Amino acid sequence: MPYELSEPLAIVSIVPITWHTWQPTTQQVAIAHDIGISSSSETPPFFYEVKSVWLDGEGAIALIGDTLGTRPAVPGEPPHYWQLPEVMPLPELVPAIALRAIRPAPLRWHGQIFGLSSTPQYAPLTEFSHTGALQTFDLPNLPDYRVKVLIWGCGGGPSIAGFGGNGGFTEAIFTIGAIDGGGTILPGAYWVAVGAGGQRNQLARGLFGGGSTGNFPTNPGGGGGDFSGIGRGAVVSQGSAIAIAGGGGGAIYSIAGYNGGHGGGTFGGNARSSSPANDGKGGSQASGGAAGTGYITSPPGEAGTSLAGGNAGLYASAYASGAGGAGYWGGGAGGPHGGGGGSGYSRSPNATLTAGTDAGPGNASSPLRPAGVGAGGQPGQTKGGDGFVRIEILEPL
Repeated sequence: MPYELSEPLAIVSIVPITWHTWQPTTQQVAIAHDIGISSSSETPPFFYEVKSVWLDGEGAIALIGDTLGTRPAVPGEPPHYWQLPEVMPLPELVPAIALRAIRPAPLRWHGQIFGLSSTPQYAPLTEFSHTGALQTFDLPNLPDYRVKVLIWGCGGGPSIAGFGGNGGFTEAIFTIGAIDGGGTILPGAYWVAVGAGGQRNQLARGLFGGGSTGNFPTNPGGGGGDFSGIGRGAVVSQGSAIAIAGGGGGAIYSIAGYNGGHGGGTFGGNARSSSPANDGKGGSQASGGAAGTGYITSPPGEAGTSLAGGNAGLYASAYASGAGGAGYWGGGAGGPHGGGGGSGYSRSPNATLTAGTDAGPGNASSPLRPAGVGAGGQPGQTKGGDGFVRIEILEPL
């Protein structure tokens, strides 16, 4: 039978809703925001009650369901999330939410409701560590919400005496919208690459582009650190990337102070030695870093390329150079010294790209950086620190 009002309850707003279901649960969600109720005869705070109801074809309440909760009506309070029960569709009736003021009339509604039952349930924070595989993230459809990403690139591999370069850091903020470009991104599937630190005597290229040294266990160099990053879709490429942090370059085989270049940052760093011509160069925003050319190596070291550091060459048929770190553009391998660092990248204009330094990875002091992430490998160690990605969804401004 139709629902009849009884004092002292008075309905102040009725909002039709759309029911949503998300796996693995069947919970529903609605949002009431900035609720305010005032009266000429009583002093706030007042309270409102939220109930599920069904409307007939004329918009009148035909049936009333469960009470979902009661809250104080405080103007400007942050959104409150109501968990709605699973309901069976009823012929010719429309599900809705009724907000009722729990005070005697007269009452005046002066708040607003927005997005009621139109906002999917979502995790506000997701963190990704290195797993050895490409990972994925499903960005919910939350128009005008912001997405803040923190990304650390990987440390370069050490040698017996040299340090691998420290990884870079990228922080960027995007807005979820209907157009894909610049600082605006679409909801849906994204790839997440969390790379591995470069290894001493790294036999093969890293999963996310760190250059290899080849197999020279007697006089091993350091492999390049992978990049870490996020991009649209399922295929890793420069074109799909929205943000990247560069990896550090690897160290030459056994010379103290001849270290790999740091990851970017806008630019990857050059390797460090007393003979710059021999050092691998860092990647930029437009091209990979050049390989060192001071000595003839056989095979020669490679220049950095798109998303990949250069593979190291072999000096005097016995000594391995440092390989280039990966990035938006990879660093070049040493010739025969350390490898250069890869560059970082962000499509959003609201971004900060911070290169690693001798003191540590980019943004090393952040309490959000797990211990060891992005650190270049040190003499006596076997590898550099892995990467890390943090994705936080923020409410609209």
